[in-house]
Amino acid sequence: MTPDQQLLQAASKNDAAAIEQALAQGANVNARNDFGGTALFCAATDGAVDAARVLLAHGADLASRAGHGLTALHQAAGWEREGMVVLLLDAGADADVVMDDGGTPLMAAAARGNLAITELLLARGAQPDLRDNEGWNAWAWATEKGADDVADALEAAGAEPEFPAD
Repeated sequence: MTPDQQLLQAASKNDAAAIEQALAQGANVNARNDFGGTALFCAATDGAVDAARVLLAHGADLASRAGHGLTALHQAAGWEREGMVVLLLDAGADADVVMDDGGTPLMAAAARGNLAITELLLARGAQPDLRDNEGWNAWAWATEKGADDVADALEAAGAEPEFPAD
């Protein structure tokens, strides 16, 4: 197994010591897996906060994108990894980063019906009324999910309570 492969595996397993070892053996902190995700992206997916801290300390790129323009923050919000969302925002991740389809981390949290992450992103400056390429905002995603508490929080934050016109 190459040092890059070791790094990616260690990130998913939240193994900070193995990350340090892989980096010492020459792994690229921004190495990518077969799907285009970096070690930080893998850590975000699995909620591996300790791994992410080590990767960020070694210069992992917060803005790196995997397939479809996904960032670590999109992944953390979509997989409901609240601690990871906090860590990435604290490290300087853009709360309104946009995927290829126009989706944002706030839309990902709303689509999951996750009130805690929705409120966290709003508190950290996420814009409640951004729209994806199909015209959906976070309120529409939350409403489609049946997450009335999330939709109410988004509306209170300024999201237009409407679905896109067909």
